[in-house]
Order: sequence, then structure tokens, then C-alpha cells
Amino acid sequence: MPIKTALIIGSGVAGPLAALSLHAHNITPHIFENRSSPSTIGGAINLSPNAVRILSNHNLLPRLLAHGCSVQSLEISSAHSGKRLGTITFGDVQKYGFDSLRVLRSELQAVLLAALEEKGIRVTYDRKLVGVREEETAVTAVFEDGTTATGDMLIGADGIRSAVRRSYVDPAAKATYTGVSSAYGVVDFAALGIDNLHFLTTGLSSSRKGSFLMSFCNAEKTRIFWAVIMGVAEDKVPDRTAGWKAKEQQETKRGIVERFSECQALGGVVEKAVMNTPEVCFYPINQLPLGGRWWRGRCVLIGDAAHAVSNPPCSHVPC
Repeated sequence: MPIKTALIIGSGVAGPLAALSLHAHNITPHIFENRSSPSTIGGAINLSPNAVRILSNHNLLPRLLAHGCSVQSLEISSAHSGKRLGTITFGDVQKYGFDSLRVLRSELQAVLLAALEEKGIRVTYDRKLVGVREEETAVTAVFEDGTTATGDMLIGADGIRSAVRRSYVDPAAKATYTGVSSAYGVVDFAALGIDNLHFLTTGLSSSRKGSFLMSFCNAEKTRIFWAVIMGVAEDKVPDRTAGWKAKEQQETKRGIVERFSECQALGGVVEKAVMNTPEVCFYPINQLPLGGRWWRGRCVLIGDAAHAVSNPPCSHVPC
């Protein structure tokens, strides 16, 4: 039988984009989200040319270009000497058809959710999945409040600690915290009090105590996203699924600044960027065991529900 309806668990980024793709193929999607509203926490992500192409196919690129910064390369330099160490190509219009795009996750999600509304695709909030029942011709999502929903297929787009994976597709694959998290923030370029930075759009300054990433994240290049990997003990992580805002803002900022205080080539850029950031947030980095399954019967996992980022290098300086 042809698939006519799809249940999607999770309204982050993968879920809405999957819904738009299914809708384009005359499959009716319905998204369910366990939170009461869209999650606003999250830094600026770099969309690869492949991702930008998909968004363009859905006629969403003009909207996103108004919110993000086109990126062609990541410029890597020494935080101590300032010497250019190398360049990694992120986008190339002639080779790939598109540049990459650095955009705030919240902006991307807002564009996707607006597109869902325009197409009449339903998003139901406050629905926490607790189980999946599969029959020969359908699959049913069971929610904590006692309600259910039935469709021809079910997509788990519910993140690294996916309830779809844990309850049905691959219960044995358990996500574990790596011990490190990404600390990040967004700051106005004007607050730095300088005319130019050491990169065109995105730069990574490497030192013996880790690397400091900076990237413009809007079309006007007036806002800068920065991030650094830091060791955070598991008992200090309040939310291992969606990140959290630093409780001790000033202490966290001073710790990051001190860590890069010997990096002369940065010329105080770290201090200016970090100390002028309104709010520093953390995002925990988790991992999944290799060899897990990504589908079962009428259910399939996508995005973070299916896989995890590679383990990052960890600074020896805890936070």
C-alpha cells in the first residue's frame, strides 16, 4: 500500500524539513512535540551546500539569506602567532551550486515552522511519546497524556535521546554524555570596538588550550557567533538534551577569557567578544554506540535521533 500519512516526533529542524519534503510528495505529515512551544536555545549552525540546496528546493533560501551569513571557507590560524595554518572550504557556488550558510538555529527553525503553517501542516505541542505500537498496515504513537495517533509511517526526529529510538527502534542504543559541552554566545560586532577581524566570515583560532571559533551569523555581518569546547562534569549538566544557560554568567565568561589570556595574536578579541555577550549558553555533546539500527518496520530515525557528532577534542581546563 502507498504511504499517505506520516507521524513525525520532534519539531526541531529535521522534523519540519522532513514534513515539508513529505508534503511535496503528497504525503500528509503531522508533527508532535513534547515541549509546549518551540525551543529557542541553540547557537548558529553552519548549513552545508547540500543542506542549502534542499532548502532552496523548498523555496526557503531567500528567507534564510535575509537572516544568515553566506560562508565560503573556515580560516584557521594560530592563536599565539596569528599565522594562517590553513583554510577549509565550506561552500563553492561553481563547484557545489551554493555557498554554506551560517544562521542562528532559532532563525532557521522559525522559517521552517512558518513554512509548515503556510502549507497547513499540523504541529501539536505537549505530546510526550512513551511508546510505539506497530501493526501490519499502520503504526501508532502513544503519548504520556493517554492520547494516540496512527499513520502509515513514523519518523523519529526527536534528538539525541530519542524516545522513538529508546522505546521501539533500538532500545539498546543509549546516548552517553562525553564530558564536554560547547559554550557559545552571540555578540554585536560593534561591541568589540574594532574595525576588522582576522577572518572574512568564519575563523578558528587554535591554541594549546583549545580553539576559539568566531563567525558572522547574519547577512549584514553585524552579529558574531562564538563557541569553544569546554569540559563540564556530568553532575553540572542540567539538561543533556537541549542545552542550558550558564547559571554563573560572569564566572563562566571570566573562565573562558582566562583560558585564552596567553594567546597574543587574538589581541583581546576573546575578552571583548565574551565579556560583551549578553548571555552565554552551553550545549552538551553526546555520543551513541556504533552499529546501531536506524529503522524498524514502519519507523525510521533521522538527525540526532539516528546518530551523534564525533567526539570533539577536550580542553584540559574544566569549566
